[in-house]
Amino acid sequence: MYESPYDNENSFGLTYGEHREALELGWEAYLELQRYRRRSASRSSRPPSTSRAADLLAKLDVPAYKIASGDLTNLPLICHVAAFGKPVIVSTGGASTDDVQRTYDAVMAINPQLCLMQCTASYPAERKT
Repeated sequence: MYESPYDNENSFGLTYGEHREALELGWEAYLELQRYRRRSASRSSRPPSTSRAADLLAKLDVPAYKIASGDLTNLPLICHVAAFGKPVIVSTGGASTDDVQRTYDAVMAINPQLCLMQCTASYPAERKT
């Protein structure tokens, strides 16, 4: 019998969507991260994985948005983020050239402030001895 990967003691929901939503940060957590970022002079921010999370970051007036490589094909999220008019940094991970081109075209039609990062998608990196 097939067992769902979200049916165990480490699951926060019965589906991937429920699991991910349970792990999403709320407004108070984002405020705490913002306070920490200001104290530490860090410019980093957590990549949003939903439009709701992106909206919370917009309320915090983050200087830029990073899109994780796992969301490279999530064009609705990427377009939502691009519409804020802030720089958009996209990790390409193991994406195909066509996926990267679609993302590039979608963002550039809305916001020319785009940085594409070629990232390693195989971890851990091979160790030379």
